[in-house]
Amino acid sequence: MSKIIKLPAPLTYQKDIIDWLEEPETKFVTFLKSRQSGGSFLNKLLVTKWALENKNVKIGYITPTLKLSKRFFKELTQSLRPFISNENKTDLIIDFNTGSDLQFFSAESKDSIRGFQFHYVILDEVAFMNTNDINLIIRPTWMIIGRKVIMCSTPNGNNGFFYDNCQMSLNDEPHYKIKQISIYDNPFITPEEIASIRKQVPERVFRQEYLGEFIDGSGTVFTNILNCIDDNPVKNLPCYAAIDWGKQNDYTVLTIINDLNQVIYIYRINAIEYIQQVKIISEKLRQWNPKKVISEENNIGTVVNELLKKDYKGNVQTINLDNSLKKEIIENLVVGFEQQDISIPNNDILIRELQAFTCNYNIKTQTVKYSAPHGLHDDCVISLAYAYHYIKHKLSGTKIRVR
Repeated sequence: MSKIIKLPAPLTYQKDIIDWLEEPETKFVTFLKSRQSGGSFLNKLLVTKWALENKNVKIGYITPTLKLSKRFFKELTQSLRPFISNENKTDLIIDFNTGSDLQFFSAESKDSIRGFQFHYVILDEVAFMNTNDINLIIRPTWMIIGRKVIMCSTPNGNNGFFYDNCQMSLNDEPHYKIKQISIYDNPFITPEEIASIRKQVPERVFRQEYLGEFIDGSGTVFTNILNCIDDNPVKNLPCYAAIDWGKQNDYTVLTIINDLNQVIYIYRINAIEYIQQVKIISEKLRQWNPKKVISEENNIGTVVNELLKKDYKGNVQTINLDNSLKKEIIENLVVGFEQQDISIPNNDILIRELQAFTCNYNIKTQTVKYSAPHGLHDDCVISLAYAYHYIKHKLSGTKIRVR
């Protein structure tokens, strides 16, 4: 007896996309979406449909970060367990009873994607992936046997692979279709809630994150980023360090900044035991000999900082980041970029984090929280914000706020 799975009914605009992907002449569908528009739900419906209706097909699901891939892997294995013959939690592969398989990849580990071929490809939050990586490594995965490709994302600036594909779809290129959705199209969000969001978040953020518009400039929260790049900072001035300790799939980031507000060094590490991280960070600090180290003390940071103080034996000041202090240090950094009071190296990871950084509005509490988009990283941003926050307080003579 065949198993039957009953899936939740899609919204009208989600159904349109599903129907387009049934059309033989349509290969590429772009879903230009706002927050809370059901992009993840749609992708899960498509994966389920492709894997269970087809025998022996290969499906690639590519996200910007490993964290996001792991989350979707867990959700799908839980909801589709009766139809799964095997699951590999290490390589994030799901084998279905139909002989089809689904494999998740992170664009962070781009080289792991090389050599694969897929019949169906989902690029989730593709606007936050590197355009060159997509063209050189990801695009070949559908060039030979590819049947359907869906590109789903909120906007992230007005350039790059996702932006270009949106323009092609809007220009009625053959085999391309596009669906653009704003928060006003979601029947579950009331006009009163939308009005409240609009009052609370910056206009640029609302237009990009909630209307799904491509915005001119380098970012929604941080602007003027590219004008603050300086690859030749002064490295023999007194300097200061800031550490944001990574938790779970996040990165630990060390940022070194000098007295001229020039970032002179960035170090990023993860997937290593904290004891080893402390030894590596301590060695980096001894190389730069900063006058002071500002180190995060949230959750695991308390334990790690004790190890750091013991191993490094330098001037370490801990800081506990709550929402109020995070708002303060982020808004200080926003002004720093606007006024070109800070310079950063041409570091692709840092720049992408700054460009993607946004703010979330909590409908229940009616508060705004700054963060990376869901599933992405902001570790470099937070470490930079710590460093700049300390420099500005030191120069002004104001005591840094420690919790």
